[in-house]
Amino acid sequence: MPEEKGIVTATQSNTQYSPVDAGLLGGTEASGSSESVSSSIVDSVFLNGKKDIEVPAGNGEFEGQIGQGQSIQISFVIQAPDKIA
Repeated sequence: MPEEKGIVTATQSNTQYSPVDAGLLGGTEASGSSESVSSSIVDSVFLNGKKDIEVPAGNGEFEGQIGQGQSIQISFVIQAPDKIA
């Protein structure tokens, strides 16, 4: 229905189960030691509805890290356009 609202929930997972050498990811090594990366860094999360739906809430509301084997759920409020094409 026109202008009807709903919620879309997406799950983002870090499927990495063992640390990755930071040198492989462009990191630097100091004094012969290596740093390992075991979490994914998320800058922001956006749902693009293009011209078909609006996303009045939820975009960019998560920023942080997701640890090895962990998941987060992110919810977006969506709204149908005011006219059906």
